[in-house]
Amino acid sequence: MSSGLYAVPSKADTLLDNMTFELAVNSPTREDYPDAKYALLWGEKTIELLPDGGYRVEWRNVTRVLTFMGKKDMSNIKFTYDTDYESIDIVRARSISPTGDSTFSIVIAGETEINDITPPGLAKAGIYASLQQRVITMPGVDDSSLVDVGVKITTTDVPKKPFGGIEFLAQETPVKYYRLTIIVPEGQELVYKSANGAPEPRIEGNRYTWTIENYKGFVPEPQGPRGRNIFPAVYYTTTKSWTLAADYIQKRTAPKILVDETVQAKADEILGGLTGIDAIDSLTHWVARSIKFIELDLGDAGYVPNEASKVIVNGYGDTRDRAVLLAALLKAKGFDPQIALVAPRNVRTEELVPAISQFSRMIVTVNDPSGGGRLWLWTEDEYTPAGFLPGFDGEKALLVSPGKGEIVEVPRVDPAENNIVLDFDIEIGAGGEMAGTMSAAFYGNYAADFRQIFRDASPRRQEQRIESILSNLGGAKMAGEKKFEIGGVENLDDTPTLRANFETDEYAFIQDDMMIFNFPGNPLDFATSQISTSLDERSEALVLPTAFQETYRFNVKIPKDYRLAWVSEPISVSNSFGRIAVNSTQSVDAVNYEITLTIRECWIEPNKYSEARDLMRAYMSPKNRMILLERISPDDDNEPEEVE
Repeated sequence: MSSGLYAVPSKADTLLDNMTFELAVNSPTREDYPDAKYALLWGEKTIELLPDGGYRVEWRNVTRVLTFMGKKDMSNIKFTYDTDYESIDIVRARSISPTGDSTFSIVIAGETEINDITPPGLAKAGIYASLQQRVITMPGVDDSSLVDVGVKITTTDVPKKPFGGIEFLAQETPVKYYRLTIIVPEGQELVYKSANGAPEPRIEGNRYTWTIENYKGFVPEPQGPRGRNIFPAVYYTTTKSWTLAADYIQKRTAPKILVDETVQAKADEILGGLTGIDAIDSLTHWVARSIKFIELDLGDAGYVPNEASKVIVNGYGDTRDRAVLLAALLKAKGFDPQIALVAPRNVRTEELVPAISQFSRMIVTVNDPSGGGRLWLWTEDEYTPAGFLPGFDGEKALLVSPGKGEIVEVPRVDPAENNIVLDFDIEIGAGGEMAGTMSAAFYGNYAADFRQIFRDASPRRQEQRIESILSNLGGAKMAGEKKFEIGGVENLDDTPTLRANFETDEYAFIQDDMMIFNFPGNPLDFATSQISTSLDERSEALVLPTAFQETYRFNVKIPKDYRLAWVSEPISVSNSFGRIAVNSTQSVDAVNYEITLTIRECWIEPNKYSEARDLMRAYMSPKNRMILLERISPDDDNEPEEVE
């Protein structure tokens, strides 16, 4: 899209003011920040809430490029805005590159270098959102340039969401100086929280200012918290309570949860004679499978959904529309549904700041007719059973009721309900070859992932995927007349299963008269729960998607020319993080071995990390995953004895 209609920076920007000149002359080098691609030398952002409910945002950043990758990142600067009620002006966009001792080349972005695009991932969301990104292709940037950009966003109409949000004072990039100012109208008060090491503000009347200096940057540890839970940030809003926040949502959703003829007829059609929990399951499944999901975070297009009957007619819906439709269908059959807002998975909510911008999804809850408590209904994929809320267990949600808003905890997932059971029936050959059958049963997230891959795949695609899975067993290939079987993928109430026959010519390692057989690991690349415990210590929490359990059982038949010399000993290790249990039994010609890993906690603080580290290292230890076989000598007249 051409930028001919866009405001462009002034030609006066070919001159450097004293501050920018000093930044250019005394800018840091790669040696000062060896882990950084670039560093923010000076930044300022001002957010002003206007008396009419609109706002004005102005900010300017002067950034020093340090590496080639930093040059790539800073060559395209993006600002997101909503064309329905915001206008954007690029006030300044220039690169400043050294040409000699205290001399610089200044290149200003022109009309052809400023364009609007649809944000990545939102191409299909245009029916809801009018979000655009103003992209500046910065000219003249090299790996030692300063990039100086200023922008102004102003509301042109009533905003689609209440005032509030999360502002980062710094993230991974080093920061020499950054100042954030939030201004509210006279007589209003800002509700805020300085989080994750952010300083407290200087308050002057209705002006709140945060300043951060000499921030060294941050190198995130693997599987750490989301940015809003580790980087210095300010949560803010002018909404005074969660009840007022809930009222805002209630006023916009309640009129749309309308049981008209279309909704009632659809509810009757879906259910037939089903009642109780079966009715809840069926309505949830229908929305999940029949209404095309439009990926759009809550708030990106405001908080006003379509009416439930219109969602049925449309056949598609974002998180708001799907929640409203399910609530109306439940209401049509006599249930009392409630709307709830949840944050992104594995993100902690700041309860002291009642800003609905903290939440990214709208869902439905309803009381279990059998008395089992509250059911949390997820409709954003068609592979998850009703009542199973993947990745949100133990997180906080805003429960919306007439005249009341309440922060509640999403129920924790029982690891036994989110597990995989893998059975291997294996025969080892005298030359180290391996053949057998792998059987698997999937529950919870594992079941959803399995359905997503296999339910709608053609037989040939299924076979190709299983060939790839079996290749992870030491290069094994499918074998036998009936190579594989898949079951339980159509009905969400059934347990998905997989059974596959395999063989490989080389697996066990033979050295002289000894054979080493390592029990296979999980070959299902989509159903492995990676836990990073390579660090001896952590400075930030270890965060896992959800609690889970994995059980592996092996029945291994020993070659007739060998006898069992050693097998992993039974162990049981348990702590607050989880548990591992290893058990084995032996006979003259076979070993039965079982190992179970149970993970109870998803958020492990640094002072508890040692428990996770030690448990996982014990789980992955080779001595807990192998058997040793000894060749029977021809001179040995004794029959193999059963191992005690």
